Amino acid sequence: MRIEHPHRLLPFLCLPALLLALASPAAAQSGSDRDFSDRTLTVGVGVGGYVPSLFTELRPHALVELDVGFMLPFMQRKLAVVAQLAYAPPGNDGTGSDARLGETGAYSFDITTHQLMVGLGPVFRLAPPGSSFVPYAGLLGRIYMLRTLSNGAADPGEPSQAPFGENTEESLEFGAALLLGGELRLGPGSLSLELSFGYSTLPHQITGDVSTSSIGGALGYRLFL
Repeated sequence: MRIEHPHRLLPFLCLPALLLALASPAAAQSGSDRDFSDRTLTVGVGVGGYVPSLFTELRPHALVELDVGFMLPFMQRKLAVVAQLAYAPPGNDGTGSDARLGETGAYSFDITTHQLMVGLGPVFRLAPPGSSFVPYAGLLGRIYMLRTLSNGAADPGEPSQAPFGENTEESLEFGAALLLGGELRLGPGSLSLELSFGYSTLPHQITGDVSTSSIGGALGYRLFL
């Protein structure tokens, strides 16, 4: 997995640990008999990995997620409507050759595709919120806001060759995501582990007419309010 500027991800990686630290005192004060039957909203954060390379040549990268849910007041609040915001910037780099570039025809390239994903849809818990362990599944409609940046240079071993310059492509695409996860009750909320399977098109000239198909995994914490 390639992670550019890993120090910028430290605040996100530390966030679940911080939430757990805050949750422990609250759990001690509230006692073990606390339930979530009167809760309406959920707020969760998660960090993990984003793997598009099973479907495209983009490499895996870090994934950050934020979700807000409204638990419907029937069926023991097992059914919720969830809005999710997720971000990942997968990319790729390498070398190639093209006869139009002179004697050697060699060139190098670097591509990054920033993917901001906004999803909305139902999530169903197989047990009431606040149970010791709660498996869940969801299906979200997604809007993919895509921005692809590419840089390249001819004959990377020859300093006299000028770079191609940076090229940018942007698009907004519609897709969907299947969520499968589980919540382990801890403090005022639950520790969550979630897998996502997403799909949309990625019709950029830089990347070619491919897709955003990916598998994501995130570990996080979800509060029940």
